Amino acid sequence: MEQSISFPSGVVFRFALSIDQSATEVTAVMNDNRLNLILPSDQAQKWIETNQVGIESFIQLPDNEKLHLLVEKDFPCLDRPEENWSDTFHELAPENPESC
Repeated sequence: MEQSISFPSGVVFRFALSIDQSATEVTAVMNDNRLNLILPSDQAQKWIETNQVGIESFIQLPDNEKLHLLVEKDFPCLDRPEENWSDTFHELAPENPESC
């Protein structure tokens, strides 16, 4: 599934999270204002099926820099009953959270 963010300048940034059976590590591909984060299937399944909240990875870049990638589950704000929970991990959210 792909999501997008529109900016006042007219630029639309698109991003997607993909699961790849052949991937062995988390990777990121950026083309034409579109970021695709690719997760290895075994790592993605563990993240989806357990209470693990995030997947973090560092990708080595030129000049000794690193790209920091962090993918986290989205939990609903239980104090906002009108919120759409369809794409959240509501079943893992605490019953009485202190904040969103």
